[in-house]
Amino acid sequence: PVFIAKAPEELEALDLPERATVVAQTTLQQTIRQEMVAILETKIPQLTVANTICSATAKRQIEAEQLARQADVMLVVGGKNSANTRALYQTCSAHGKRTLWIESAADLPGEGFSASEIIGITAGASTPEWSLKEVAKRMNDMEHNTPQEEVEQPAPASGPTEAVQGPTE
Repeated sequence: PVFIAKAPEELEALDLPERATVVAQTTLQQTIRQEMVAILETKIPQLTVANTICSATAKRQIEAEQLARQADVMLVVGGKNSANTRALYQTCSAHGKRTLWIESAADLPGEGFSASEIIGITAGASTPEWSLKEVAKRMNDMEHNTPQEEVEQPAPASGPTEAVQGPTE
């Protein structure tokens, strides 16, 4: 049989076999995966755990979580159909911070940011680097009240996680 669980509490009600293998979706947060494995280890005598979580994805989630702790507002840049971006959004919003999921700089609200806010920016793995740079530039332009300019769109690459100071009101 195959069992699918998305959260540790879902494991409690399952009638589990004596032997099983655990695999996890690559976007599952490491902390949730570890908690679920710990529960399964107490319930399944012969448990094999396959680490299927991509190290780059795990690293990006950890960095986004650390940034969300420091920021007042988080911007998560990436496609609405991206499971990786969805996981980053959930990670950031879990810290009770205002979190906006945007696909591009065009999705940024024209106002609503305070000059005293620290705004963190992270992006899904498939988000083109130019798109992330465009968002950071737009935020900087808003901070300095400078007119918008188009950002050159070089070849796609995954972008880093960074923070910028909030724009002036």
